[in-house]
Amino acid sequence: MFEVPAGGRRFRALELLVKQKRLAKTAPVPCVVREGGIAEEDSLAENVQRAPLHPLDQFRAFLVLREKGQAEEEIAATFFVSVNVIKQRLKLASVSPVLLDVYAEDGMTLAQLEAFTVSGDHARQEQVLERLKTSYDKSAYAIRRMLTEGAVRATDKRALFIGIEAYVEAGGSVLRDLFEGDDGGWLQDVALIDKMVADKLSSESEAVAAEGWKWTEVAPDFAYGHTYGLRRLHGEPVPLTAEEEATRDALKVEFDRLVSEHEGADELPDEVDERLGELETALEAFEERPLFGRAKSAADFLYLFVGDGVGGAIVRGGELQRGYRGNAGEFGHVIVDPAGPLCHCGNRGCLYTYLSTAGLRPRSKQSAAVDKATRSWVANAIPALRSAVVSLENGFDPERIIIGGTAPVQLLKALVDDLHPLGPSIRSDSPERVEVSELGPTSALLGAAALPLLSLMSPSAAKLTKQSLAPAN
Repeated sequence: MFEVPAGGRRFRALELLVKQKRLAKTAPVPCVVREGGIAEEDSLAENVQRAPLHPLDQFRAFLVLREKGQAEEEIAATFFVSVNVIKQRLKLASVSPVLLDVYAEDGMTLAQLEAFTVSGDHARQEQVLERLKTSYDKSAYAIRRMLTEGAVRATDKRALFIGIEAYVEAGGSVLRDLFEGDDGGWLQDVALIDKMVADKLSSESEAVAAEGWKWTEVAPDFAYGHTYGLRRLHGEPVPLTAEEEATRDALKVEFDRLVSEHEGADELPDEVDERLGELETALEAFEERPLFGRAKSAADFLYLFVGDGVGGAIVRGGELQRGYRGNAGEFGHVIVDPAGPLCHCGNRGCLYTYLSTAGLRPRSKQSAAVDKATRSWVANAIPALRSAVVSLENGFDPERIIIGGTAPVQLLKALVDDLHPLGPSIRSDSPERVEVSELGPTSALLGAAALPLLSLMSPSAAKLTKQSLAPAN
């Protein structure tokens, strides 16, 4: 007894002829008998090359061949197609049987079936199929979008940060689309991604802290709206002092001399090689100067921001103090004169009413010199600033008080120059009780003293009064 894996229709036609007595039962029929090989392979080859199969039959036939032990490369070579075509056909054959039945009855296009292969979860595929019945959009794009809901694209910054290989090694799975460009696919395990991101950020923060920063905080992203209105700033290293320039020049001269003296030598003496390494390290240190401000060596300091708004930051033990409502550092609303001008927060005599530059003429703000109008403004602000400084010193006992902001540097220097003599406080013995930020108008973004202000730059009196306040006329 033999099977007929190829020629089944011809065999049935011969049976019909015998039944109609138009052909004798013993009539000889030429046959090819094969004892080796795979029967399904012969059947598939004949049907593909003569009468095309329904695509679903072809998918299933390829799947049978692989289950019988043939590699994808062998199947591809047998039928003169690429390996990728075989992978695609096998992927189509592996979707839920429910979907394959719908496709066999022409209830779904090939493009739609291809879209379903993005996920290997049959339950998820069937769930999306049910959603499609009530959806107006049944396109392949919509199917892919539904199947990848909640997954993270491989191009997402979190995926790029941790690396796809590391994610897979940690046990994460990746959805891939063999029929459309998927930019690397979709990462399914969001919880694993978030954990890996947090772990790597923590590790990276330790390296940053080792550069000399007093504290670091990590987060995968800014809070919503946090970056509105911000722009990229390119920092510049603090200029070398005359002593540092002299040191650098001396190191460079010695380095050049040693190189010149041993030019052409096959091997440098050990002591010369060691010295050149020391000189290279020392010179590189001058080229890679960090963007630290005046607070680089202080663990406890106050930063006073002066501009159209007045605010600041409190740093204790190298950590930013945010306060119960996250609004610590509202120095602009420290009352320096209870009988002073009415502030828009509802109180009188707030430091803001004296120190805000909002009332200065634009030309006075931009001028390189302190004109008569500005000098008058400084004279009016000094008593209030003196009172505030003494109160802040006694209240917080800071190592340093640094003043900066968007106010012109010459204006800040004029304030500090005219500030003395200050009243007595627990910091009366400090040589410099108030210092001007050395980083200019961008100090609130570049200096170590002002980095915490990224979330506190705009003093919010509304948080203090729990209502929206309009500026006073």
